[in-house]
Amino acid sequence: MKEFSVKDEKNLKLYKAFISGIGLLMLAGLSITFSEAETNKLPFIIHAFFAAIVFGILIVFPKRESELLKGVLISSVTVYFYALFFLFPQTSSMITLISILPAAAIIIFNKKIFWILAAFNLVGGTSLILWVTQYGSFEKKYAYLSEDVIGNLINFWTSQILLAFIFFITLRRMEKLRQYHQEIQRTERLHSVGQLAASIAHEIRNPLTVVRGFLQLFQEKSSFTKNEKEYFRQMILEVDHTQAIISDFLSLAKPDIYHIEMLDLKQQIEQVIDLLSSYALLNNIEFQTTLEESLHVRANTIELKQVLINLMKNAIEAMDAMEGEGTITVHSRQNDRFVIIDIADTGIGMTPEEMKRLGTPFYSLKDRGTGIGLMVCYNIIEKYKGKIEVRSTKGKGTQFSVFILKA
Repeated sequence: MKEFSVKDEKNLKLYKAFISGIGLLMLAGLSITFSEAETNKLPFIIHAFFAAIVFGILIVFPKRESELLKGVLISSVTVYFYALFFLFPQTSSMITLISILPAAAIIIFNKKIFWILAAFNLVGGTSLILWVTQYGSFEKKYAYLSEDVIGNLINFWTSQILLAFIFFITLRRMEKLRQYHQEIQRTERLHSVGQLAASIAHEIRNPLTVVRGFLQLFQEKSSFTKNEKEYFRQMILEVDHTQAIISDFLSLAKPDIYHIEMLDLKQQIEQVIDLLSSYALLNNIEFQTTLEESLHVRANTIELKQVLINLMKNAIEAMDAMEGEGTITVHSRQNDRFVIIDIADTGIGMTPEEMKRLGTPFYSLKDRGTGIGLMVCYNIIEKYKGKIEVRSTKGKGTQFSVFILKA
């Protein structure tokens, strides 16, 4: 089912028709009441004035949505509801309107405005009830409140707590829905890149293999000078780099043919660290580990190692540009559902904006990176119904936490 959005032109027309219909119906009712009123007609004029302002803002709101307009809307609704309370003192429904006032912020779904309005309404509504029930000239007009002041206060406070609870639950659901949509978008991007890789990767790899073969032959011929052979060596390195990128693309597109087995996580991590230790030492980087015993996951050993190698290699490269020594800390742990691998570095770190784009196609913070390696990591872990979380501080380092379901 599609989400109803007033950004859509058809939905916008429906929204405007709905708001206009309610506004006209309210003004029509006020006109009838106004014509039948025999005494003071001013309250009905003020009521119509505030109603026209609120409904006017609601009509223009979707097209000109802004924090300023949200503030104006909520302020107008607040003044409107409190004004009605004084304009029609003997109408008990007016205290109900004040009680549900924070719901206006729920409708536009602004967390900051809701808590400000809820706090204001809690203090303002409580003060209002106490004032009109204790002050002599108001006590008779608000007899329905004066008869049971404590009971009305308790009801009012309960309504505010209930609205806060509804907002909190709604906020949690909205955040989960937002994460769900982000995951769907990530999956769609991965699928698109996978389809692209499947269509072109093989066609590129075959001629590159031929080119590399001829370059090796030329490099071995004695008729070329030392400098020329160095050129050939550099070209071979570039071809190898290109083939490595193609391999990353292919890992997104290839079908799942690997065997799933029970793996000892500590053993897998230690093997990857042994593999990368020389590369790390060349960059003046050391590994520090704290690995729990008897942690097991059901996964494919090649894919699990691919994830660990990608993340640890990225950590090494993130510290390559930093002066002095670097440290990669690898820690394994578990909770009720997941086995968790923390890989932390003391590298360049990332800004919140940079972290948001991690795992998207062709985004990388490395000079010659494609971002595909990290996409592969996300793809593999998501396949095992796990997740990857990132924490980073610019200039201080980054930590990737890999969550895999316990075996």
